Amino acid sequence: MIDDWNTSRDWVDETRAEPWWEDHIIGAMMSYWIYQHLGNLSPAEIAAEAMLARLMESDDAEAVLRHWAFESEAQTPVPGGYPFSFHRRFGDIHLVMVDTRNGRVLEPGNRKMIGDDEWEWIVDRCFEPANHLLIATSLPVFTPGGVHAIQQWDEAVCDGRWGRVGAWIGERVRRAIDTEHWPSFDDSFRKFERLLVERATGERDVAPPATITVLGGDIHFSYGVAVEPRGDREFASRVHQVVSSPIRNILGAPERRAMRFAQSDAGRRFAEFLQRRVGRPPSDLRWDLDVDPIFDNTMALIVFDGDQAALTMERARLDDHGVESLEIFEQMEL
Repeated sequence: MIDDWNTSRDWVDETRAEPWWEDHIIGAMMSYWIYQHLGNLSPAEIAAEAMLARLMESDDAEAVLRHWAFESEAQTPVPGGYPFSFHRRFGDIHLVMVDTRNGRVLEPGNRKMIGDDEWEWIVDRCFEPANHLLIATSLPVFTPGGVHAIQQWDEAVCDGRWGRVGAWIGERVRRAIDTEHWPSFDDSFRKFERLLVERATGERDVAPPATITVLGGDIHFSYGVAVEPRGDREFASRVHQVVSSPIRNILGAPERRAMRFAQSDAGRRFAEFLQRRVGRPPSDLRWDLDVDPIFDNTMALIVFDGDQAALTMERARLDDHGVESLEIFEQMEL
């Protein structure tokens, strides 16, 4: 769509004032609905929604779809817009796809990655019985090293924790280094934590699945983490996050150095110090890198067999003779 799409209320106000934005967003949403989202829905959901039927019955389907796209953009990022989240079942595997862009709530002090109604729908889908639960979200929930704490700090600063000047600086930082993953929406991050805890421990009288895997991308490198509760609590499910940014924008050398510093002990401690200074508590969960971040083009494959799940990650390689190939660089049990 565009870099920083719906990253903040200020971004929305500034971008909507651009004379080219309306045609840009409407054209993009129309194309997305036709070429991807329609295929995400089951035949029963397509019939219940009746949007395809309206298009086929209309003498001018473009006008109908354009009007839908205009209304959807006008309602974004206020709750009540068109929901793009969906779910699919593959035998005993349940995939829940979470929209992290179009349904955001961006009011300072009340930021949410997803509006309350759509989040309630997502939670209900995640609690449907399954042997393996996949929760896919284009943006990572669990970021490595100090990246999590920096995003927590930046959201609080942007919301005015350090005054108006701090908020202005925080907004510049937000756009410069893309602090727009789940940790930068603290309310939604805590809800996601609670969802995983309840689902992995059977707190709602629904049997925990064998595995819960959070799928993410859009961070320009790939990695995997095991997610575990802090303290004495234990999960009945094996919980992981797998992040694969397959054909990613290449991070420059300074960006890679900054990312590696954030993952270091010193970087983590500094970021967590800032997080404490703005009053953000630590997470109820902990996650440690099972797969070190890979900055190459990658592909990830998960194979399910009964209660077992196995991850294979491959990266693109160019040998001394100029022959391209995929190389397995990590395999792990989920």
